[in-house]
Amino acid sequence: MNTQLIKMSAAVVVALGITWGGTTWYGGQQIAAQYPKALAKLNDGALGPIKIVVKKQQFGFFTGRVDWDVIFTPNPCELDHTIKFSGYDDIKNGVFPSLGWGQIQSHILWPEEARPILTRVFGSKEPLQIKTNVGFLGGLQVQVMSPVSTFGNEKGTFEWKGFTGKITQDRNASRFHGDLITPGITFTSADKETVITLDKVSYDFDSQKGQSGLGLGQGELVFSALNAVNAGKSFGFKDFKLISETTEKDGFFAMSMTYKVAELLQEGKSIGKIELAVTADHIDALALKDVVAVMQKMQTQCKPAPDPLLKAAQPIFAKGISAKVNHLDIGFFDGKAHAEATANLPALTAEEQKDPKSTVQKFGVDGKANVTQALLIKLADIAGKAQGQPTSPEQSAQMVEMMLAKPVSEGLLSKSADGYTTTLQVREGKVSVNGTPLN
Repeated sequence: MNTQLIKMSAAVVVALGITWGGTTWYGGQQIAAQYPKALAKLNDGALGPIKIVVKKQQFGFFTGRVDWDVIFTPNPCELDHTIKFSGYDDIKNGVFPSLGWGQIQSHILWPEEARPILTRVFGSKEPLQIKTNVGFLGGLQVQVMSPVSTFGNEKGTFEWKGFTGKITQDRNASRFHGDLITPGITFTSADKETVITLDKVSYDFDSQKGQSGLGLGQGELVFSALNAVNAGKSFGFKDFKLISETTEKDGFFAMSMTYKVAELLQEGKSIGKIELAVTADHIDALALKDVVAVMQKMQTQCKPAPDPLLKAAQPIFAKGISAKVNHLDIGFFDGKAHAEATANLPALTAEEQKDPKSTVQKFGVDGKANVTQALLIKLADIAGKAQGQPTSPEQSAQMVEMMLAKPVSEGLLSKSADGYTTTLQVREGKVSVNGTPLN
C-alpha cells in the first residue's frame, strides 16, 4: 500500500478523533453552562412562587446527571407549607459528537401520594416525558410528550388522547417558538347519559425580545370542537380561537386580543357565533417591564407593600394609556348584537396620580351598542322555557316590549327599525347613557 496514502489516512483519522473529542467536550461544557444561567434567571422572580434547586450535579466526558427539586410556595406568608417535586436530568454530551450538541432527558419523581392515581391512569409509562436538545451554539429545543391513556372508575371512563409539544429557544434566549397539541379528551359517564368530547386543542406562539426586553410576537390558542351530551340534549361549539399579538414601536407597547367562536351548537345544529376584539396601546414599554418584574417579586413576598408597584407604574400613567373594544359581535339564531368602546386615560402629573379624583376626572369613555328585536325575542323565549312557561313569538315580543318600556321612556335606550340602540359616555367623572345624564 502507498506509504504516503497511509500517512494521509492516519492524519485524517487523528484529526477526526480530535474534532470528535473536542466537540463532545464542548457540547458538555455548553450544557453545564446552561444550568446556572437558566436557574439564576428563573429563580430571580421569573417563576414567581416557584423555585428550582439543584441538589447534585455531575458532568463527565460523555454523560452527566443533575438532581433537582421544584418547590412551589402557594402562600409566601406560610413558608413551611410548600409543594415539592423532585427529579433528575440524564445528560448525553454529543449524541452526534462531531456536531457538538447534546441531549437532556428529564425525569420527574412524582410524590408518593400522586403515584397510585398516576399508575392507574398511565401504568408503567411516564406521565410526562421531557427531552431537551442542546445546539452547538447553545440554542435549545424542548420536546414534551404525554402518552395516550384510558382511566375508568364507578363514575365513568376518561380517555386522555395524549399530548405533544415542541419549544425552541435561541442561544441568547431572545427568541422562542412553540407548538403544543393534544388530540383531545373524552368522558363517558357509567350510565352513558353524559358524554363530553373535547377535540384537538393546539397552541402556537412565536416571540422575541423587543428593545425594552419585553416579549413581542403572536400566539394562537385553538379549541377545534366541544360537544357535551346530557340526558339526550347536546350543546357545544366549533373552532374557538384566541389570537394575541404584542408589538413595540417608538418606546410604546401595544397588545391586541381576538376571541372567536365560529359556531355555537345546539342538538348538533349551528345557532350562532361570537367575536370579540380588544386592543391596548400607548403603554410605556420600559415602565411596563419594570411593573412585570415588581409583580413577579411580589408573588414571593408576604403582604407586599404597594409602593414599589405604584412607583414602577408612574411613567406609564405619566404618558397616558388608551384601550379599545374594537367590536363585540354576537349572532344568535336570527338575531344580532354589536358593541364597541374606547377608553382613554391621558397623561397624568405626579400630583394627579396621587389624587384618585384627578384620575377619575380625566378618564374618558365612549361606547355604543345595538341589539336586534329578533335576538331579544329569542332570549325571552329561552328564559320563559327555563321557568316552565313556554311562550309564542308574539308573547315573547310583548314581554320584551314591557321590559324595555321604562328604559326607552327614560331615554336610556332608543328604539330603531329592527331593535334598540344606546351609547355610553364618561367625561370629567360624569356618566351619560344615550345622552341622558345619570345621577
